[in-house]
Amino acid sequence: MKPDDLKPAPEPLRLLQRFVNTRSLMRNVDHLASSRSFAEWLDELGYGLADAALEPEELERLLRLRETLRTILVAHTRGTAPQMESAIAELNRILDRVPLHVSFSSAGQPQLAPRSANLKGFEERLVAGAVWAVHAGIWERLKVCANKDCGWAFYDRSKNRSGSWCDMDMCGSRAKMRSYRQRQSSSAAQIRGHVGDN
Repeated sequence: MKPDDLKPAPEPLRLLQRFVNTRSLMRNVDHLASSRSFAEWLDELGYGLADAALEPEELERLLRLRETLRTILVAHTRGTAPQMESAIAELNRILDRVPLHVSFSSAGQPQLAPRSANLKGFEERLVAGAVWAVHAGIWERLKVCANKDCGWAFYDRSKNRSGSWCDMDMCGSRAKMRSYRQRQSSSAAQIRGHVGDN
């Protein structure tokens, strides 16, 4: 089971991490499976949209947004990601409708700020969190677990930024065991091949 606070990213990047984790393969949960389940999830975060009905095209856009973000985070883990170029193009298309403006904090620092309070405001906060993370030098620390059966977004706090697993005990151990079994199976096949040749 993946608790929601497993390797959390700092705010405001945390919202983007939680959004990617609206789908959990390990728990067989997808908060974007329906308009109602996503609105309830938003309400739990304090967005107060539980009664708002998302149009089917809005839900589809959110699904595409989540999965294109996941593709980019996979590249943070593995160094490359399949379909990266198309994911970036798709992400730019989706976010073309998300307006942001610059405001200044009480400390006199410029920051991106959302303009809306509704679902669009939620998307604006996702983008602002990502831009903040790039400015803070931590964007590449938000990764997707290297266990392909998992896909959980986690924040890599390792000193050398080399973390690959959301949970070493669960996903790391499983992946290492799978690799070990594949090597054993390959070695056994080679031995049988040599025996058959004699």
